Amino acid sequence: MSLADIPITAVGHLERAGTSRSGHEIAAIVVVADERPAVIAVADYQHAATSLLPHFYLARDGTLAQLLTINRAGDGLGRAIWRGRMRNLNRIAVIVSVEAPNVTDLSEVQASVLADWLPALVAQSHLSLADVCTVVPDDAGRMRLQPYLPPSPPVWSVAGNLVLGSGTRSPEQELWVALATVTWRQRGAQLRLNQAFSLYWGNSTLVRR
Repeated sequence: MSLADIPITAVGHLERAGTSRSGHEIAAIVVVADERPAVIAVADYQHAATSLLPHFYLARDGTLAQLLTINRAGDGLGRAIWRGRMRNLNRIAVIVSVEAPNVTDLSEVQASVLADWLPALVAQSHLSLADVCTVVPDDAGRMRLQPYLPPSPPVWSVAGNLVLGSGTRSPEQELWVALATVTWRQRGAQLRLNQAFSLYWGNSTLVRR
């Protein structure tokens, strides 16, 4: 699947928004949270004085909007440590804002959209899923990029059938399990692929998709 196959609403003038990357290559896709209602957040992103200008915005209902081309730099990330050195993240990142209290509190429809869309965005940016990150402070209070997607849980099979992976998962299945782990955590538990309800929920979700 390519980005052209995914419904994305263009907002504003994509080629003129943001600033130049000044020769820097894209090195990461950074997910940030914006808990404001979508209509307020998107309107604010278009103001010159906005504190955050993401490339993409994913609303709680799964609506995906693009505010500037990935070849341009967004704004609002500032500086953080990435791969051992302090970097200006705005120059090297594709910024994805999600309507959520925090980056791990996704709705199920947001997780489903990301599972379809992130591989295409990663491929277009010439990156890997390991380069999808979020910004967190370390023990010394310094901001750092850390991987957004958690490691995949162990693989389990049920009655010899592929449910969430039996043997080697495809990249799409790996991404789905990582995003499901993020959303399941918000329900007060871990996604355990050897438990009946987790498997039923996951299998039902995959069938709906």
